[in-house]
Amino acid sequence: MNIAFIVRKGLQIAEAWPDIKYNKKSYKKLLIISIKNACWLETIYTCAIPRKLQFMNTPMHIYRVQPTDAERLCGISIETFTTAFAADNTAANMQAYVDANFTTEKLSSEIAHPQSAFHFAMHGDAICGYCKLNTGTAQTEIKDDTGAELERIYVLAAYQGQHVGKLLFHHCMQQARQLGKSYLWLGVWEHNAKAIRFYEAQGMQVFDKHIFMVGDDAQTDVMMKLAL
Repeated sequence: MNIAFIVRKGLQIAEAWPDIKYNKKSYKKLLIISIKNACWLETIYTCAIPRKLQFMNTPMHIYRVQPTDAERLCGISIETFTTAFAADNTAANMQAYVDANFTTEKLSSEIAHPQSAFHFAMHGDAICGYCKLNTGTAQTEIKDDTGAELERIYVLAAYQGQHVGKLLFHHCMQQARQLGKSYLWLGVWEHNAKAIRFYEAQGMQVFDKHIFMVGDDAQTDVMMKLAL
């Protein structure tokens, strides 16, 4: 069977059944397709398809998190933080951080804060990642009214490599500009080389350091800034 036909029909299936997921490691997808006398059969084919094809038919969009989304925010916060840092921290310190920062009650109060804004990156009804932008007194360290803090920006593992992080970053940058802020700043773990390279690619520069506590472990964050 022609591979182009399989890919084309596979995209139709992806639209109809969005819960069918790509295999992250092999970039393969099971496509339940075949054709005989112009009818579908239950024949399973496997073909290599770039993961970016899953976004061809439905554009990404940004959604402002509402109080009713607290549980969904809690779930993605725990999942993405654990995926990013569990390998480099003890289980006890990870649990302590999650318990202190990612409860539904804690996140509900942060959603309600007038100087904080959470946003989801969405693909259809699926959450791909999220970000949190703080201004004024909601900022965790620099309480400068002329700046804005990008406190959190995380992308689910299944959507890594799809420019979701860049979409969220530029959304925060745009929001900060609309609020009349002169710069955007954040803190990133000094050993997170991938994230630091990403922020440098967006034009951010290191200007300081601070301590970030994960449980009882005092870690050093690099502080980065971007003039708006």
